[in-house]
Amino acid sequence: MLFMTTTFSIAQFRQYFPAIQDITIFLDSAATALKPNNLISATVNCYQPINISVHRDQHPTA
Repeated sequence: MLFMTTTFSIAQFRQYFPAIQDITIFLDSAATALKPNNLISATVNCYQPINISVHRDQHPTA
């Protein structure tokens, strides 16, 4: 039998997901998935410094 050794904090969980930081309850997981802050930050960090068009393989960063 499994027992929880700590309590689950919904407030702490919500801080990782911008879409549910307020009182909103988000149940539409069939169409999309919640994105945690670290994924959003990584995506922004990927696109901000370098923006190269596709099929530009002669460019050193392509």
